[in-house]
Order: sequence, then structure tokens, then C-alpha cells
Amino acid sequence: MKAKTALIAAFCILSLAGCQNGTHDIPTADTTVPVQSAETTETTSAVTAANTEAVQKDTEQSSAAENTGGQRLTLEEAEAAALGHAGVDESEVTTIEAEFDHDDGVNVIEVEFYTSSYEYEYKINADDGHIIKFSREALLWETPGKVISTEEAENIALEHAGLSRDDVTFIKTENDTDDARGKYEIEFICGGKEYEYDINTGGEIIKYEIDEINN
Repeated sequence: MKAKTALIAAFCILSLAGCQNGTHDIPTADTTVPVQSAETTETTSAVTAANTEAVQKDTEQSSAAENTGGQRLTLEEAEAAALGHAGVDESEVTTIEAEFDHDDGVNVIEVEFYTSSYEYEYKINADDGHIIKFSREALLWETPGKVISTEEAENIALEHAGLSRDDVTFIKTENDTDDARGKYEIEFICGGKEYEYDINTGGEIIKYEIDEINN
């Protein structure tokens, strides 16, 4: 009887041990959280920083453009460009004015100045500096005794512009009798520009103006 009891007890112990070993063999779910590498983190941070810097730069440029009106040329630079084009030394100028303006979607600087003999007017592109329009007009003039013909007046205008009759299309040539002193008004176009001349009946250029034609 005792031997049988001991055998049963041993069997129970072995069975219990087997159950415990089986428990350890049960697979468990992998709950490990992948860790981002230091290299990936560093790259992401660099890209973020670069994007942030680009946005800040664009914002600064936009702000600067708003503050300056988007102008690249200063008033002083425009004045110097006008004087240089006219071949006038600053010492010859009695008065000069310059101001920003907006003309047909273009940022411009208008410059006006006087010498003892002439009035000059310039319209300059404020973004690239090229001259859009300019004119020179004599302040004092008289009609001499000699009177030139219409054709001679046209030739004087063409020679001054450095063009030939074959180069241009005449728009207007007339003798202005409204002015007691008498003058010819001549207009022609060439190469995307319009030329206007006032020439007195003695052959002197009173005024000339060259203007880009807006297409």
C-alpha cells in the first residue's frame, strides 16, 4: 500500500514538472519597438532645418521687396544714368528731380533736369536700368531768316537718329503754324521705337523724344 502511494506521488510530481516546462514553450508576441537609427534622425533634422531656413529666407526677401517697392535702381543711380546718357556734366545742371513710378506694370524712375539751354526728361526701368524714354527740349529758340523745306527737316531728324528713309515709317510731318516762330513736327517709327522731332524752320532741333512702343 505504501509503495503504491509513493508511486502515485512520484507520478504527480513528474506530471507537474512537465506542465511547467510546456508553459515556457508557448510563443509570445514580439512587442519590441524598433529604434530609429541616429543617422536617420540626424538626416531628418538637417532636412527640416534646411526647409526652415529656406522659408525664413523667402520671408525676408518678400519683406525687403515690400519695403523697397521691389526697386533695384536707386534714385541717385537713375540720375547718374540720365546725365551720362545725355552727356551732361553734373556741374552744368541747374536743377534735377527723380521719383519712383509705376507705368503699365513696370517699375520706373522718372528723371527731369535742366541746364541753361535745355530741359531733359527720362523714364528708366527701375529693375534693369534700361532707358525706356527720353527727350531734350530747347528752352530758348528763334527762327532764323532762312527757311528749310519739309524734306530737309526730315533729313535733319533722320541724320540725328542715325537712320535712313528706308529704315523708318513716317507717321507725321507737318509745319506747325500755331507757333509764330514756325517749326516742323516730325514723327516716325523704327525698331520698336517711336521718334518725335520738333525742328524750327531754320533747321535747328528744338526738341526730340525717343520712346519704346508697347506691344
